[in-house]
Amino acid sequence: FRHNRIAVDSEMATCLLTGLLTDTDNFTNAATSNRSMLIASDLIRHGGDLSRIRSVFKDKSVNALKLWGAVLSRLTKHESSELVHTYLTQNDLTSHRVSEDEAEGIANFMNSIGEGRAMCVLKELPDGQVKGSFRTTRDDVDVSAWAKAMGGGGHKKAAGFTVPGTINEALKKVLEEIKNMSQKKNETGN
Repeated sequence: FRHNRIAVDSEMATCLLTGLLTDTDNFTNAATSNRSMLIASDLIRHGGDLSRIRSVFKDKSVNALKLWGAVLSRLTKHESSELVHTYLTQNDLTSHRVSEDEAEGIANFMNSIGEGRAMCVLKELPDGQVKGSFRTTRDDVDVSAWAKAMGGGGHKKAAGFTVPGTINEALKKVLEEIKNMSQKKNETGN
């Protein structure tokens, strides 16, 4: 916007601030920097409305929170890979009367778990595929490499993939890829 000399009004500032807050997970992940804080300050100065953005993070329905509870009750830590994982089925969405949009954010929320090297949420899709979302806060883990091995992509600390099959098949494939990549890393010393 600055480069093209486009004036930022309050609506634009609110939209941009929403993107900044979601990308930094409310200024709690590695995307948070001095620059991101300065940009946020500038967007607020231009009318960015934090109270309107609150709904992105805090306005969950009772049914959505019950769904989150069910998904979080399935948390499992795979000891050898140190992957903390859970899953979400289409039946979960139906039985809790929750849309897919209301289920968003679980992977980012799980990133606050202090155990494990990384987190993974597997979500059953209506078309017989499984979407996986990886998150990590650790500097020595590159979840984008795991996602790429599964045919996906992303960033070092947040990445995803989609594979055909069941949740159990997807989890098995994830754990195999992590194991294979760890073995290769140990063999090469990288």
